[in-house]
Amino acid sequence: MQQERPAPTPARTTLPHSTNRNIRQKDVHKKGSQKTMKAIQRMNLTNIPQIKTDKKGREYATFGGAANIWKQQDGKPVQTDQVQFFSVCAYDHLEKVKALSKGDFVELIGYCEAKSYTDKNGEQKSINFFTLKSLKLIKKKVQKAEQQAA
Repeated sequence: MQQERPAPTPARTTLPHSTNRNIRQKDVHKKGSQKTMKAIQRMNLTNIPQIKTDKKGREYATFGGAANIWKQQDGKPVQTDQVQFFSVCAYDHLEKVKALSKGDFVELIGYCEAKSYTDKNGEQKSINFFTLKSLKLIKKKVQKAEQQAA
């Protein structure tokens, strides 16, 4: 009598970032010697998006974001005091990106790549690059002038 084996499940990896979501190993892409991971990230914008043009004449936007780091404690997510910063590049959805302002809370879907370097003082630092594929505005920051008028 033969025993049935369960179907193999794809290898899973957890994101090293604050989203704490699981991704399949097939979602990890190699770009040269660097690995990029498909990711969903929620963050606050730290600066106004800037529109630039690349060497081929295509427009793209760059902006920064900050996300709180969440940890698992007793099976429940708990927010820590640590913050992770991202540098975001967007070739798509430029109209949506142009409408964003500093402090807006957004959800980004795309590819994340972490790089580390040593600064002038010899400290090890890391920066996260995020290539945007999809964007969703969750909460628009209310400006002070709008608050006073209400």
